[in-house]
Amino acid sequence: MNSNQRVNSNKSKRSRALLISLFLSSALADIGCQHIGPKTVLDDRLAYNRAILTSWEQQALLNIVRARYNDVVAFVDVGSVVQSHSLTGTTQASFGASILPHNYIANTLTPALTGSRATTDSPTITYTPLTGSEFIRNLNRPIKPSDIFNLIESGYPAGELLPMTLRSISEIHSNKPVAAPNGQYAPKEYRDVNLSSLDLITRSSDFIKLAKAIECAHECGDLNFYGQASTDSDASKVFMIISDKSCDRSNESTSCGADPVAFIRKTLQLKPASTQFEIVVRPHRTDELEIAVQTRSVIAAMRWLSDYVQVPDAHIRAGIVLPSRVHNEQRPPLNVQWSVKKPRGVFAAVQYQGYWFSIPQNDTDSKFSLICLRSLLALADTAAKPPPPVLTIPTR
Repeated sequence: MNSNQRVNSNKSKRSRALLISLFLSSALADIGCQHIGPKTVLDDRLAYNRAILTSWEQQALLNIVRARYNDVVAFVDVGSVVQSHSLTGTTQASFGASILPHNYIANTLTPALTGSRATTDSPTITYTPLTGSEFIRNLNRPIKPSDIFNLIESGYPAGELLPMTLRSISEIHSNKPVAAPNGQYAPKEYRDVNLSSLDLITRSSDFIKLAKAIECAHECGDLNFYGQASTDSDASKVFMIISDKSCDRSNESTSCGADPVAFIRKTLQLKPASTQFEIVVRPHRTDELEIAVQTRSVIAAMRWLSDYVQVPDAHIRAGIVLPSRVHNEQRPPLNVQWSVKKPRGVFAAVQYQGYWFSIPQNDTDSKFSLICLRSLLALADTAAKPPPPVLTIPTR
């Protein structure tokens, strides 16, 4: 090999060494500049959102089942969620070459790159039992009419909300007893049980029609509710504004009836030509410009829903739970089924007393009942407490 060839060979070797060095430098820079923060926002925020909501649905279902068994209900809130991520790593790089003799670079270039990477996930979740005296009082206190009708104004269908929250409106009760001929109950599950203190009930068809008419008239704009604030929040007034007649419904479904406004006025015995009526809490109205209502408490609403929880026959025979009082319900507001094994593909499922209780995934009525219950519980939780759950995700 002549001198020119040796010089060109040395230059080629040096170029290879330079390229390898640049590769190692870029690899080290890439490892040092990686960010984990942005990715965790998508992963953690949505994951905790789903987990907290799913746990609430299961807790609500469990408490409804407990109410069905006349057991104590309890609520535990998520106080805070603090999530911490950390990324640690080590990287080592080496580059060697054997030079024999000093004017030659032997064909033994030995680059090496080694490293390790570790991530840690350290969540800190705090739970707050809702046991304060004010919270308990609010659970057992009749729901304010202003809260109920504000929910309707915000978009909650009156046909679903009113039967759950009202015991009566202008002496029309949401439930009515079912007479048992000769003191005997027709359903077979009652035959071997002493039910001297238990009455069968069914939802009043008159109340259901009235609630549906209110929903239809509200959707059409013929009926609205508004509140009048006062210095005392408990004394806040709420009024119903209703038109003289229904709007033109010729192009709409007939499920609302021909004239919802006329039906409401006749059923509630509203004063003709008057359009504003105050909603008051009492069994009977004392003025022709009033609408008397009796509201349920949040706990009473849960117990009302619990009547629609199906229970195992073995528990009825053992006296652990009484048969359901609901009779001939065609479209129940809540459909809780029981099974021995854990069901799959359901909306929510909990285990209680050795059995599984679940809500079908396609039961929209049951889902909406839980939505209403969540809103009522939120309205009842007015006690002073720390700030709402906060999701903090430090990354380092």
